[in-house]
Amino acid sequence: MTNSEDKNKEKKIIDQQKIQEELNEIKVQYSSLSKEINAIQNNEKAINDLKQRVETINKGLEQLNKNIQEISGKLNRMPNMHKTIMRKKGMIRRAFRRGAIKTVEAFFCVADATAEKACCIKEGVEDIVAEAQYENQKRRMNLNENNC
Repeated sequence: MTNSEDKNKEKKIIDQQKIQEELNEIKVQYSSLSKEINAIQNNEKAINDLKQRVETINKGLEQLNKNIQEISGKLNRMPNMHKTIMRKKGMIRRAFRRGAIKTVEAFFCVADATAEKACCIKEGVEDIVAEAQYENQKRRMNLNENNC
């Protein structure tokens, strides 16, 4: 073999090694992105579960409101028992207040969990973008070094 053929062969080997390194980097990036996508999908499922819980709570509140209106209407139709009615209204108000407090508390729990999940999703996306930018910059620097 001539000296020129040896240099060409060495260059091909170096090029193949660079291609293999880039392929390995792409595999690592793919694996990382795949994990992030799975995490995002899991977060979406959790958010959908929270939405369903909120809908269930909302339906419960609507039914509670109907029940209270029905009870209030029945109590208002009993004029002869004014004092008893007033006591029952007070009991109903207290019961409703306790129920309302628990319901609002549940809403806050759902809101907190939703905000937490949204924050996790945001962080995941930011990590993906930052990692992709870093890998792209690293690849460009390698290309610039090879071209010089």
